[in-house]
This record gives sequence, C-alpha cells and structure tokens, in this order.
Amino acid sequence: MSAKSGEKSPGGRVEVVVNTILAKMQDLDPSDALPSESEFVRELGVSRTVVREAFRSLAALQLIDLNSGRRATVAKLRHDAMSMLIRHGVSTEQLTLMQVYDVRKSVEIRAAALAALHRSDAEAQEIVGHAAGMSALEDDVEKTMRHDLAFHAAIARASGNPLLVVVINAILDLAETFWPRSWHWRKPDDRVAIIQKHIDLAAAIEGGDAFASSKLMEEHFADSVRVMVDAGMY
Repeated sequence: MSAKSGEKSPGGRVEVVVNTILAKMQDLDPSDALPSESEFVRELGVSRTVVREAFRSLAALQLIDLNSGRRATVAKLRHDAMSMLIRHGVSTEQLTLMQVYDVRKSVEIRAAALAALHRSDAEAQEIVGHAAGMSALEDDVEKTMRHDLAFHAAIARASGNPLLVVVINAILDLAETFWPRSWHWRKPDDRVAIIQKHIDLAAAIEGGDAFASSKLMEEHFADSVRVMVDAGMY
C-alpha cells in the first residue's frame, strides 16, 4: 500500500536524517561531535527511532563513530569497509585476485614515487627498518610477512595521500590471506632477491628518488605476479 500524499515512508524519513547529518558534517572535522539525537528529533520532527536508524546506517559505513554515553563523532578515514567490500567481491567471484592485484600495483607504484618526495625522516627510517626486518627474519614466514605488509603500509602513509592509505591497506588485508602460500612457492634465491628489492626500494625512498622508487615497485609487482601465476593462484 502506498504512503499517503505528502507523508514520507520510514525509509524516506531515515534518508532525510542521513542527508541532514551529512550536510552538518561538512562543517566539522574528524572526531568532532555531532548534534545530539534529541536535536535532530526536534529539528526534523521525526522520532528518535528514525534518528537512531540514521546514525546506525552512517556508523555501518564508517562515516561516524557511535560512542556509548557520549555524542556521535565524525569518523576518521578507515579502510575496514573497503576491505570488506573487496573480500566480498572476491569471495562471490565478482572480482578476481588479478583484478585486485592490478589495482594494487597501480596505486603502490604511485605511492612509492610520492613517498620518495614527501616522506619524513621518521617515515623513511620506518620503511628501511621493515625492509631490514624482512632480511633478518627470512626463515620466519609469519614475521617476514608482518614486516612486508607493514613496509607497504608505511610507504602508503609516507605518500601523504590519505586515499592511497585507505585503498592500499584495504587490499593488504586481503593480501595477508595468500601471502604465506606465495612465499612458500618462491625458491630460496627468489626470496633473497625479493628482499633485496625491498631494501633497494627503501633506499630509493630514503634518498628521495621518485623515479627509481616507482620503477623498483613496478619490478617488484611484475615478479610477484609471475610467482603467483606459477603457483596457480590466478
């Protein structure tokens, strides 16, 4: 049965509240508090149930943070929602691993160049440290993987582009599931070579060489794709 003329459905009222919250967020910074539920109830003439549903919807999208006993706040950018979206796409065969890897390759090549240009001394040392950690712990698969993933995440942060951080970390969450298999598939000499590539890349970023950084990252991904294809992971 259709709603009466001029009367919004519950879903329509929630959408109105969502849009109002989003509009107010444009004048706020991350972690700033939003108006209370009661204020939205009074301003929009809707029930507290409708307002709470709007808040829950925005929280599910990680646009706001709900805080027990305190007002909701504007959320900082996080990668969790995108990570779930990518996993869903792969698990339901709407995305292939190769498609995800193609995106990762593109954004990480750019991130490496930007990191060389924008990294702080502390960020450069973090990147160098994770490359060295991979070398020292080559035979410990779990710890080597942790250093590798942290290495790429650190490069993303050093790029100075928050969106690259979100995209790369979302894809790294998925990469963690097939990283051990890829590492086991590599021959000992290949492992040494890939670790050296990380060391060289870290040095290029530390040295501020954007061209060498992007080239080394591209070579790294070309090698990784070859290994994963040989392992039957694509």
